[in-house]
Amino acid sequence: MKLTEIPTPTPQTRQALIRLYAAGLNPFDTYIRSGQYARLPQLPYTPGGDGAGIIEALGDSVTRFKVGERVWVGGLGLGIGGTYAEYTIAPADSMGHLPDTLSYEQGAGIWVPYSTAYRAIYQRANVRAGETIFINGGSGGVGTASIQFLKTIGARIAASAGTDERCDHLRQLGIELAINYKTQDYVETIKQWTSDKGVNVILEMVAGKNLGRSLQALATGGRLVIIGSRSPVEINPRDIMSREATVTGILLFNATEQEMVQLYARLAAGMANGAISPIIGTSLPLAEAAQAHRLIGTSSIFGNLVLTT
Repeated sequence: MKLTEIPTPTPQTRQALIRLYAAGLNPFDTYIRSGQYARLPQLPYTPGGDGAGIIEALGDSVTRFKVGERVWVGGLGLGIGGTYAEYTIAPADSMGHLPDTLSYEQGAGIWVPYSTAYRAIYQRANVRAGETIFINGGSGGVGTASIQFLKTIGARIAASAGTDERCDHLRQLGIELAINYKTQDYVETIKQWTSDKGVNVILEMVAGKNLGRSLQALATGGRLVIIGSRSPVEINPRDIMSREATVTGILLFNATEQEMVQLYARLAAGMANGAISPIIGTSLPLAEAAQAHRLIGTSSIFGNLVLTT
């Protein structure tokens, strides 16, 4: 990854030129960089799918936005744009208005974390009020976004993290149970919490490492949603059969047009009513993007990691 100068792009039809003030970093950024993602861009490319800034110019046929408005953008970096930059081009349908109550850094932590969380919770797991949910890897951007969504529907929430400090942060978000997966057996702890029944839903952030064990923490009829995985894994199918469990996965870019409409509507509503409030754990300057990639997934970050320009 190299910091370099390129010409400022010009917006075309149904596009906007955004002066970026912050870019969000997500695990899938590192998958793309290392060639391990399902979709890869042509090289060279500007990384980054999420960002926030001000509209500097508009192409033709853009009616929903005006020059000078604060916006968040998402889903860039593969075919157009890229947010690790001072300026980017964004299609009008990949942007949303950023309320004054949220900073640019928070705006850069909206699209991937909250869309992934919403898609996992509502569109794949169909979580219902009162159900027990375990977020295995709850201290990152998607994990903290999931907690905020789950609290609005009255779910009982447990989550894991890799340090006692991050477990304390999780408790401060209002969950019932925080588990340090380095010092506690999370399967046994979950069974004690649920009176040996297991949880209704698991959101699994590191399936390549945890899937075999996590299946053992599911209740009968439970659902497990794979959100992240870096490697293959071996499981015992009987752990699924004996529970009549459902295991599914998500890839945000597979969302249908109707699901995307639901996502944008829910994000707008959540920002309007205060339910969406991204947690920024670490902010680094754009020139330190490579170092930021080294930090993703380590125990030093709670919430979102962003770059600022």
